[in-house]
Amino acid sequence: MSSLRRAKDITGLEVTLSNENVLESFNEGVRLIVSTYGDWLTPIKKSFEKDRDFLFAQLLIGCKLAHDPPAAISKAVTVAKELIGKVKNWESYTWREQQYLEVFKASVSMDIPKYQSVLCSILTRHPTDAIALRIMVILCIRIGTYEILRDTLSRVLPFWDKKKESEFYPHVLSFYSFGLEETNYRSEAEALCLRCLALQPKCPWATHCFAHVVEESKDPKEGVDFLLRTRKDWEDSGLGNHITWHLALHYLDLGDVDKVLEEYDNVMQERAVPENAFGLVDASSLLWRLEIAGHSPGVERWSKVEEAFKQHATLRGSPFLDLHVMLSFCHDRANEPTAKVALAEEIIKAMNVYAEEGEGFARETTKKLSVPVSLALVEFSKQNYDNVLSLLLPLRYDWVGIGGSWAQRQVLFVTVIESAIQGKNFTVALQLISELKALKPKSKRLPILFEKVQKLVSQ
Repeated sequence: MSSLRRAKDITGLEVTLSNENVLESFNEGVRLIVSTYGDWLTPIKKSFEKDRDFLFAQLLIGCKLAHDPPAAISKAVTVAKELIGKVKNWESYTWREQQYLEVFKASVSMDIPKYQSVLCSILTRHPTDAIALRIMVILCIRIGTYEILRDTLSRVLPFWDKKKESEFYPHVLSFYSFGLEETNYRSEAEALCLRCLALQPKCPWATHCFAHVVEESKDPKEGVDFLLRTRKDWEDSGLGNHITWHLALHYLDLGDVDKVLEEYDNVMQERAVPENAFGLVDASSLLWRLEIAGHSPGVERWSKVEEAFKQHATLRGSPFLDLHVMLSFCHDRANEPTAKVALAEEIIKAMNVYAEEGEGFARETTKKLSVPVSLALVEFSKQNYDNVLSLLLPLRYDWVGIGGSWAQRQVLFVTVIESAIQGKNFTVALQLISELKALKPKSKRLPILFEKVQKLVSQ
């Protein structure tokens, strides 16, 4: 090991290394991590390859792998074992770096209480640690703890207000805006994300937050106009595909199915590949919603998603991903058994085994949510609509535990409504539509659906 020294990274905090020349590459990676704008992994890897003493860079690589879908978790475990096993002098590294090692260990084992506790400790001592904030965003979205996200950001903001000149400042504000939006502070979230975009137009989390505000409380036409007008600022970001998904949802609410399919075919379809699990999530969710709305996207579009998802079907550990795997195999509604439904039922068997024998936070969530939700989707495919209602309705206030945003979990809400309509439980359907209308007062599609079902109730 070369002679260790301390230097400040782009966040202004000390890191331990042997070669200060690697900081340029590392800082570029941090910039991309926080902004969600580009491939940050390559420059971080480059900095570690040029300085094997620069363990903080390797810790960030490991954390990235641990936050990927289950297909990458084994890689993270390998990296963790190698790193922890080889390094014997952690006392030579800063307190912050030692805490990131604990974050790394907790992320690999998915020890959520420890994970959140250590991140909060880092942010208590270093409230302007933009990297810790970015990791907190990822964690809270993954497990649905948005109050923690909101409150964490509110605690550190006074310290960031003293660093308004920092290039990270608009992005930190955008993280806070998303925490506000997901906990129903919509007007505050809207004002804050628009402030972020005034400071930095290329702030994808702020654009993303505004798309959520529109989804919940504004005319979808306003969302379409905004996203098209600003497209050049977000389409190449790490959230570009997902923001396109939001654009497609706005079009769907407006009833413009041709535009929905145009966005899917031109942007989303090419990202719905095995190595991009989150691209598959967006694809399956949008295609399912089209089916629910009575506009089949066609066998060819679905078959590509189904085939890509098969590589994730045997992997457990992400209830959010499990949900979307099941959507891709249960979208056909048939009276006869199908190979896809048979595969879905095999996945549920594997979920039950994991729920009994697995480790980490996902084990309990799989048992409590993933299994019954998946069973409900299989019943939906078999057109046993009463069973869908009996499985999903008692859980609807717990769906947040699956992870993802309110807009993403809404796929379950529309599935329940469709099940009530198809099962001729029109009073239940009307009540559920009324509930969703109250949550989305500017929706264009919901009043039409409400009127249609209301006529069925009165017959």
